Amino acid sequence: LSDLMRAYNRGGYTQGLAFGQGKDFLSRNVQGHIGERVGFTDEKGFVTGGYPARKGDGFKILRGGKEVCGAVFAGEGKGGFRILAGEKLRPGDEVRLTTDSALAERLGGKRRRKIALSLSFAAGRPAEITCGSFVFRGQAPERAKSAPLTEEELRGCFRKTDGLPFEVSFKTITAENAFLPKSALNALRREFYSALVRSLLPPRSPLEGFDLKGGILPSEGGKRAVIAEEPERAEILIFKPRDFGKIPVPSGEGEKFLYLPPFFTGEDEEAVLPALPLFDGIFCDGFYGLSLAKEHGMRFFAGTGCNLTNAVAVSSAREAGADYLALSKELSASEQRALAAEGAFALTAGAVKVMDLCYCPFERSCASCDGRELYRLTDEEGRVFPLRRYRAGDGSCRFELFNCARLAAVSPGTNTLEDRSVPLPAQTTRGHSERSML
Repeated sequence: LSDLMRAYNRGGYTQGLAFGQGKDFLSRNVQGHIGERVGFTDEKGFVTGGYPARKGDGFKILRGGKEVCGAVFAGEGKGGFRILAGEKLRPGDEVRLTTDSALAERLGGKRRRKIALSLSFAAGRPAEITCGSFVFRGQAPERAKSAPLTEEELRGCFRKTDGLPFEVSFKTITAENAFLPKSALNALRREFYSALVRSLLPPRSPLEGFDLKGGILPSEGGKRAVIAEEPERAEILIFKPRDFGKIPVPSGEGEKFLYLPPFFTGEDEEAVLPALPLFDGIFCDGFYGLSLAKEHGMRFFAGTGCNLTNAVAVSSAREAGADYLALSKELSASEQRALAAEGAFALTAGAVKVMDLCYCPFERSCASCDGRELYRLTDEEGRVFPLRRYRAGDGSCRFELFNCARLAAVSPGTNTLEDRSVPLPAQTTRGHSERSML
């Protein structure tokens, strides 16, 4: 526990929703890492408490529970140590260790596996790299016309481990009038190290208890689902209300799912219950939506927030009762195609949500709030990030932040999901006159 408290984290000074804290999640007393208390100081910067401080240690000074300044180790002393602080100290100031140099050395050091290689490159014969009992054969070098490979070139190339934790030494290196272009030699090195890693990994036992065939059924794709605030022409309409206390009757053809946000309270549930019979199912970025759908005999569409990234996850979601599911939006197009399945959708167009805000970014200045549904958050380069306001079941405001660019991708072989819930504003430039948030 002591090591965990000293390792950088941003916990320890607020409780959070899980432990009953309902508001004011920002700590106004301490910023960043609070560390571990190691003693108290006098006005001259001498700390007692028994901690064996050393050069490189960093500290945070608290007075009455509030952060005053930072401090660094300044020397040993009888019964304690001295610190150099950024502010004048007072007797009894609390000293908390935030940078433990000894812990950083112990945890931060890179462990490397020692390997000894034998390299054999000869014109017209496959290149051969040996490491212990592992033998790798690759592209055959050409006969050199003017600049044959040298032992030093091969040594320098294979010392590069492409970020893998190997410490390389060499047993033998032979180069017999052989030539390979530098790009081909580098590609050969990468292939060798990839194959070596695979050979060193322990064998994995097959996964048991998962019927992957039941969840991954081939699909030709072609179905289109749309997240929207207004009726859209789509086989599946996912209606996203602006006010969860006043959900209108959905219109249009096709299946209709009610979009539920990832943060959902008991009050929200009470507010949407009268509207549930108007829909065929529930779309949700959290699996609480599955329980709610089962409770009310509705279909369930697992959103991108359910983080379905592999065959086991997809199969498990289907077995748990998801009728439709959206693959994780962090997958590449090729990864999405590998999971193309009956009922599986990939987010391929429209807005990309990057953050949900449960609390007001305007510091709840309700008296002066204009109550707009859409704001524009701009960065220092003038890029525009749409900020959408919606009202929860209890009437309070919540917000969604979207990426500055629309997603425009094609993923053949998958059903497509499009988020049309926010229009993308035109890009702003510095000094734009309309209200924006920096």
